[in-house]
Amino acid sequence: MSHIALITPTDRVSPNPGDMFIGIGAQYLIEQALGPQRWMLVDVFSKRRFRQSESALRDAKFAVYAGMPQYANYDYWCEWRDDLMWRDCLIPWNIPVLSLSGGAAHGKATIDGDAFVADCMASAKTRRIISQRFRQIRLCAVRDPFTSGLLTKLGHQHAVLPCSAAWSSSMWGVQPESTRPHLFLVPPRLAVAYRAPIGRALALAATNPGMALRRMRSRLELNRDYTSLPETWVEIYRALAERHSSVKVLCHTRMDQLALVEHIPNDDLWYHSDPYTLLRQYGSAHTVVSARIHGSLPAFGIPDTRVLNISVDVRGATIELVPQIANIPVGELSVERVLREMETLEPSSSRDLVEPLEAYRKLIATAVGSL
Repeated sequence: MSHIALITPTDRVSPNPGDMFIGIGAQYLIEQALGPQRWMLVDVFSKRRFRQSESALRDAKFAVYAGMPQYANYDYWCEWRDDLMWRDCLIPWNIPVLSLSGGAAHGKATIDGDAFVADCMASAKTRRIISQRFRQIRLCAVRDPFTSGLLTKLGHQHAVLPCSAAWSSSMWGVQPESTRPHLFLVPPRLAVAYRAPIGRALALAATNPGMALRRMRSRLELNRDYTSLPETWVEIYRALAERHSSVKVLCHTRMDQLALVEHIPNDDLWYHSDPYTLLRQYGSAHTVVSARIHGSLPAFGIPDTRVLNISVDVRGATIELVPQIANIPVGELSVERVLREMETLEPSSSRDLVEPLEAYRKLIATAVGSL
């Protein structure tokens, strides 16, 4: 029985547990279509460790790539995994790839779909990078209409389905706890967290001034859009704490926790560096108000959870594919809007994800059957 290579974060303490939830959910989708599998994890963030996994990739039935946005204007930023991972490794090694839950990324927190597509299409580098991937991609399923619009413009066949993170709790067997006392607020990546990427852009200036300038402009634009969010989140916490018992702020990163530590009581400010513990924690909540899509989706996958998502950038468009999740665009965010939306939230049901799961099953079985 040969294995499947999952290209994903492999460190237990991940800087972004949401990336891990995508990969975990992708494993669930594959096994729902093909049955239990042997898995070999391949590190998507380390070029050295990825290259060391050449034999594991060559010996695999196929590779599954899931774990972060894959579609953007690469003139603004371009990581090794966006381009050279494909050009130097996956294509020369002739690895068939199932690409699941790729999504859009953009420096502007608010941009419409047509503008996103036009911006990406204006970049020859972006067109080349995306098109070269399809030399190896045997199945492409994307998680938002922005990405779908771009791939349609480029003429690449794809499906549009909810992000695999919605099934991460199913893969790890996370069930709702018998008592679910908590209302979780999940903050976004707060403005202070963007100092490091801006610092890296300055360091890049010595070797690639043009890319450094584009990256700096992109990050500064994102910072402006995020500026009021820490204060707004504190206001929302205080308003909910006045109306509900056991309100907790559940952070996905240490940086978010540090940004709020002076404003939220210590007993109500929670952070787990272990992604499994974080995912399991969602089972103790009856309601989740999340500004991270990979907080909203895993929570929604746990039955009887009421979820309100706050879309802080283009990645929030994936929530459109799960209409049972209430959604507030960041430009409309206010304490009053949150309180009003919470009055009408409905608990999730195991039936909500049956139709997209069946669509995944058929697509995966067909793609693997043709390898």
